[in-house]
Formats: sequence, C-alpha cells, structure tokens
Amino acid sequence: MLLLIPTHLLYNGSNPWNRVIWPELDKPITLREIELAIINGKLVSPAIKYAHDYDHPEFDRNFHVGKIAWFVVHGYKHPIIVDALEDNFYNIGDGNHRFFSTIIKRDPWTPCWVTGPFERIEKMFLNKGAKSLTLLM
Repeated sequence: MLLLIPTHLLYNGSNPWNRVIWPELDKPITLREIELAIINGKLVSPAIKYAHDYDHPEFDRNFHVGKIAWFVVHGYKHPIIVDALEDNFYNIGDGNHRFFSTIIKRDPWTPCWVTGPFERIEKMFLNKGAKSLTLLM
C-alpha cells in the first residue's frame, strides 16, 4: 500500500543517527560527514548500486555517505519500502539512504510502499496520521 507517513513516526522507530544501518560500517554515519560530502561534491549517484562499484579506498563508508548526500541535493521519486512486521515493529527494506535524506531535509512526510496485512498497516500507520495514496477499486 502506498502511503505518506509522517517522518517523525518512522524516525521514532528507526532513528538512523543512533545505530549502524549497513553491516560493513563500524559506527553510525554523522550529519557532519554528509555535510562535508555535499560541500566537497562527493555525491554518489543512485545509479551506482553497490559499494564495491565505487572506486575509492574507503568505498564502503564514503559510498553510503555520498549516496545520502546525493539524495539530499537531488531528492528522490521512488518510495521507501517498509515492511510492517508483527508487534508494532517495521523494517525499512529498501530506502535507508532516502530516509536519511528525508530526515536531514526535515521533510514532514515520507513516501512509502508498505507491505503487510492491511490490519497491521492500519494499526501502525493509518491510525497514526499516515495518508493512503493507494486507490482502492
């Protein structure tokens, strides 16, 4: 189901500043790293899909920082994939770089494609202010 979810709702359950999102990193990415990537033009296009495609000695961390920076500068059109799991938990299955950029830009809404049973999606998101963009026929 396609939803606009209040960014603070996702942020409260998945604060990327307090945890390591990508297993190849040893510590969380910082706002300063992203700011420096933007200032120095070290943006990584979303066309580059994997860290090993990025030719740099510290490619893993710089890849992720640069990709977040790219989305901060250019925005994005594809929704973040969110899996509504049991017990009020969810997982961002695809789109962590985009979600980081949404937080940095202080966008009030995050476009998401949410998977899971409707009752769970309703309880976790629709009853908490999310807006459905899915047309029901």
